[in-house]
Amino acid sequence: ILVYPPATLGAINVTNADMHRLAPGQWLNDTVIELGLSLLHHDLQHRDRTLAANTEFFSTFFFSVLGVQSSGYRGVSSWTSGYDIFARDFIFIPIHASSHWFLAVVCFPGHLLACSKPNNRQNLKLV
Repeated sequence: ILVYPPATLGAINVTNADMHRLAPGQWLNDTVIELGLSLLHHDLQHRDRTLAANTEFFSTFFFSVLGVQSSGYRGVSSWTSGYDIFARDFIFIPIHASSHWFLAVVCFPGHLLACSKPNNRQNLKLV
């Protein structure tokens, strides 16, 4: 029924069944959540390009892969290998747990870490 954004890598395929999830009393699925976050990101790009460039929206699978004990951080490390995630201003992480959706928003993640030596990631300490 809908591909958003059209003709792009990582586009979201929304079916009629997904659209029915928006009716009252229905449970949202990962596709509906992905679409909502994608629309939010698109809107942000038009309102404030700088802020959009400094904001990361993870997929609905990020937290579940991160939480898997067999893969954990190794399972998602490649998702941010092209940039420094701690340089972002905001990180949006959708979380599905106990049949509910949550949205974790991490503000200024770089402020969570203090370096004992500048630019030395091996000496990072949680503050």
